[in-house]
Amino acid sequence: MANDVNSRSEMYAVARGRQRCDKCARFTPVIGLVLFPGHETLESSADADEEAAAADVWESAETRALLLFVEYLPEAVQRRLRQLSQHYRLEYDEQEGQSYWMNHCSFCGAKQTDF
Repeated sequence: MANDVNSRSEMYAVARGRQRCDKCARFTPVIGLVLFPGHETLESSADADEEAAAADVWESAETRALLLFVEYLPEAVQRRLRQLSQHYRLEYDEQEGQSYWMNHCSFCGAKQTDF
């Protein structure tokens, strides 16, 4: 899974907010990851084969980024996020057909997807 990493940074911030749950309509706390200017993103060709993938380049970003559909987090980041919220965890999303880190409603447990 770590082979699919496309963003990296020495630092991150945790954004906190509230979102209305689509299932129970209550406002539930949510968190998300923000990367600062200077984080790096992997730039690769959409039609890159394995040989060309070796030529992928990490580029420095000039702006902040809110991470969406996060599939992989280093263990240290996972531990920190679990300290901040028991409702942010890795879960399978049927609509997206993949697992990623997402918030869950603190009242009814419904998935709060990254739409």
